[in-house]
Amino acid sequence: MARCIKNHFKGVETCLILDLNILSKMREVVDTKIVNYETSGLKGLVKILNSMPALYLSPGFAISEANQDYLASLMESYEVFLAKYCPEYTDAPNATKNYKNINNKPSEFTELSKAEKYFNSVTYLGMLRIQIVERRGDSDPFLKYESYLSYMIEKADMVGAIESEAAKYVFSDIESISDPSFRAFSSRIKRNFKKSGNSPEKLLKNCLNAARDIMYYRATADRSSELLDGKRQDTWLVSADDGLIKLSESIHFVPDMDGSDSKYVSFVRRKEQKNSSYWNYCDEITINNLNYRQLVRELEGAEYGLEEKDLDYLLDCISESEDELSNLASK
Repeated sequence: MARCIKNHFKGVETCLILDLNILSKMREVVDTKIVNYETSGLKGLVKILNSMPALYLSPGFAISEANQDYLASLMESYEVFLAKYCPEYTDAPNATKNYKNINNKPSEFTELSKAEKYFNSVTYLGMLRIQIVERRGDSDPFLKYESYLSYMIEKADMVGAIESEAAKYVFSDIESISDPSFRAFSSRIKRNFKKSGNSPEKLLKNCLNAARDIMYYRATADRSSELLDGKRQDTWLVSADDGLIKLSESIHFVPDMDGSDSKYVSFVRRKEQKNSSYWNYCDEITINNLNYRQLVRELEGAEYGLEEKDLDYLLDCISESEDELSNLASK
């Protein structure tokens, strides 16, 4: 709350980006009565909104992900929820309620626009490779992570830090964890990013959903410190996705001196992780490779980001990986 107040006096807008899970919970409380407000998990958010007049909400990402069939109901219940439980909340001056013009995103990667494919390419490929490694039958967590990282470095030539962090949890041996708290923590992340499906098509959709979870997190950091209608933004993600929440507690974005909040990350390690040969090994090879790639970029004077030819190559890797995962899932 103190940060929000300081932002207000500095002319910075503090914005909470809501994910689809939050909007769905609001809808359940208002429309279907399936979820009781008292047990919905939304009371903390409501308390903050009613006490912070300079705090704004952004449901745009969630709206674009929602199924068109219930978009109108979703947004109506969002407005009703705020009116009933957050009477002190006021929208940002530049807020729009013209939700009908938002293009909803398909649930299959092949149906996305080329721009959307580019946007999700690194993360979606990472999710596909995690599932492929899991289904190849290797039981050694070290070899699983090596296989994943080797592909992303040598074949894809792109290593996403958040995707790699998710992979570490998916490949880890949960049963060998002695600390009950860390075991539960790891299990939540693993369940969120180890995907299943009763058909190859459903599995691919679930991989895209997992990629979008991570993109919520990354897009929130991308928007932070940026200007929107002349106002500097301080953005935060509000999610009801427990696995994503836990993952964000394990890997943080670190602001850079150039004002960017999404270029660099920092890992958070618990005592058992610090004493684990698996975690030490995975962290070492990941950090060494990320640092090496960053050094090469700096020496070559390369711009931060990917060119269109690089993104097109990632799309080729995705197509091959979708076929490989579909074949594994069909066995």
